[in-house]
Amino acid sequence: MAAVGCWQVALTGAGEVFRTDAERILKAVDEAVARVGRFAAGAEGVLRIG
Repeated sequence: MAAVGCWQVALTGAGEVFRTDAERILKAVDEAVARVGRFAAGAEGVLRIG
């Protein structure tokens, strides 16, 4: 439960499931953005010789 102004609010069971999934998805997006940045900077990628 969280306080919003003078109101107390709580997520339903479905809201908790959605929040958990949304947090997981946002973390994966952040990791993908960081990985692309490392790739673009040359810190991560494929090296082919010959």
